[in-house]
Amino acid sequence: MAALTLVGLDQLWYADYERSKFRTTNDNSQWLQMDKLGHDYASYQLGQLGAESLNWAGVSEKDQLIYGGCLVFSFLTAIEIFDDFSKEWGFSWRDM
Repeated sequence: MAALTLVGLDQLWYADYERSKFRTTNDNSQWLQMDKLGHDYASYQLGQLGAESLNWAGVSEKDQLIYGGCLVFSFLTAIEIFDDFSKEWGFSWRDM
């Protein structure tokens, strides 16, 4: 499901912007920091979804935290990597 979501995001969002080589950027002064709020909100929502799914599957609470945290970190890192190769944005350490 996550892979399908990332493919869809790449085709529906990033395909509209010119690609570039890997680059970093400091976007701390942009977007009035609202993108950071978006990152936090997305992390929380994905974490909740993951924890509820793992709880439903009978996974222990400790393992829910470990697997859920790794899942959210991996998924949002993939999105940040998409930003790396977009001429419009770039990799932001602050977003990580």
